[in-house]
Amino acid sequence: MTTSPLQAAEKILLVAPHRLGDTIFATPGIRVLRQAKPHAQIDAVALSALSHELLAHNSCINTLYSAEEQPIAQLAAEYDAVLPLQNINKVSEYLKDIPQVLMFPHYESAFHYSENFYRFVLQQLPSAAEFPVGPYELNVNAQDKVDADRLLKSIPAGPGPFVIALHMGCHQISKKGQRFLYKLFPFLMTNDTRSWSFKRFDQLVQRLVMQHPSVHFVLTGSSSEGFAADALTAHPNILNLIGKTNVGQLAAVLQRCQLVLTGDTGPMHVACAVERPMILLCGKTDPAQTGPYPLRNHHRIIQKDGMDNISVDEVYQAVVRYLPDAATQRDSVSAASTTG
Repeated sequence: MTTSPLQAAEKILLVAPHRLGDTIFATPGIRVLRQAKPHAQIDAVALSALSHELLAHNSCINTLYSAEEQPIAQLAAEYDAVLPLQNINKVSEYLKDIPQVLMFPHYESAFHYSENFYRFVLQQLPSAAEFPVGPYELNVNAQDKVDADRLLKSIPAGPGPFVIALHMGCHQISKKGQRFLYKLFPFLMTNDTRSWSFKRFDQLVQRLVMQHPSVHFVLTGSSSEGFAADALTAHPNILNLIGKTNVGQLAAVLQRCQLVLTGDTGPMHVACAVERPMILLCGKTDPAQTGPYPLRNHHRIIQKDGMDNISVDEVYQAVVRYLPDAATQRDSVSAASTTG
């Protein structure tokens, strides 16, 4: 019987992609790989600061490198097998001429993306089948928790405030970044992105803080999304943390929130990793492939054919169901999907 390169490998190099969500999708498979090869040296090289921050405290990885500091081609020469954590076509420019690369097949639509790297590991390492795929892995360290306490200190302590993390941006906004573009072309904020319109976010926030004074909002996002905060009417119950957290600090901040309201973004997957109640707003993306994983009772998905078809009122009603004084308590909210 032929032994696969991964079965024989003693030293394995993982290649983490640029985007946060794409990297976190692979963490269940990384854990299974470690369980199946407990004595192997499993290292990783990150193509971006985001993926490096995500994997920085992953207990399944021995050594973590940055591609900016350690060229992949030089690193790869020291390893028996090189595994990209994402579809090979998306990282091929970094892996050309490396013979130890094990090809990652295209994603299959029947599975959530988080299961693809796991299934890739099973194809290469059949003995891993005894270890079931689990949830995402993101370890929040003590310093991240201290930092989160500092960042949230303006929110009153105690059981009174109901804190909602609000992530208004998405990868497209972060990548394009120019605020004037969205002032000139507001349609870019609707059907063609993963973000709800800033105007509707503002209407929702103002309605909630007016009718439910205990509600506080924490705005999250990358520094290139900083202009998103300008779209909201100023209010003392809004804390702007856009551009002020790394991945670990973001995870610790989300742990302290009672609800996360977001589109289909990397921070949505971070919220899943730290098991927060969530409302996901999505348009043409498929939540069965890229939505909350694993889907829990405290997750609610509101999906329409285009983000601009999601009304302020239906999101407001969804949020109210999570509030402590709602007739339906937060923990019993079903993972329903509203489609249209």
